[in-house]
Amino acid sequence: MNSIQTFLMALCVLLIVGVLVHGLWTLKRRPDLRQTFDEEQAHHVQRDVSEPQATAEKLVFFKESLKEDVLTKSVESSPVAPAANKRPEVMVLYVRARPKQPMAGDALLAHLEKLHCRFGDMGIFHRYQAMSKEDRILFSLANMVQPGHFDVTAMPQTVVPGLTIFMRLREPTRDLASFALMLNTAQQIAERFQAELLDDQKEPWQAATKQAYQRQIKPQPTPIQLQTSA
Repeated sequence: MNSIQTFLMALCVLLIVGVLVHGLWTLKRRPDLRQTFDEEQAHHVQRDVSEPQATAEKLVFFKESLKEDVLTKSVESSPVAPAANKRPEVMVLYVRARPKQPMAGDALLAHLEKLHCRFGDMGIFHRYQAMSKEDRILFSLANMVQPGHFDVTAMPQTVVPGLTIFMRLREPTRDLASFALMLNTAQQIAERFQAELLDDQKEPWQAATKQAYQRQIKPQPTPIQLQTSA
């Protein structure tokens, strides 16, 4: 029994050796087969290396494209108004008493009443659209001295060095009418007390200043320049 097993094992070894020898002999006689085998192995190795690299490159490209697309849409969806056409929120004028000529509180109180300016919220005076405190405020008048409010009960016994007159902008066409009334009121106060009318930089009021204010209240659209071909 042992002799049979030994014989079979020897036969298997001879068969394996024979197959190997035949394979080597075939490769030596057919070098084209060896080249084909080497190329196939190289192709598989290159594919295993290049495929993850290509996948990574595609992922990076996708992320960059997505980021650029989001940024582009954000810029396109965010309207940016030209600086020249930007409207301020508040327009301000000052009426400042001249040196040694402060405005007497009782006289100012009477004059503001004459100009339909009513004492109200925040302890300052307001000009209402229809003379009623329930109507829309067109503009307001505050004390030029901080904190800006008036003690209306003590006002007849005090002097006022100046007024800050301001209006909040809402709608350009109506704002122009309100500004005209505000400017007229400021001019009448300045004339009554021989005071100075100043702009928002506390510079003397001039004719050109009025036009500048009007342009800020209702900016003119920027003309579109068409390019002509030569």
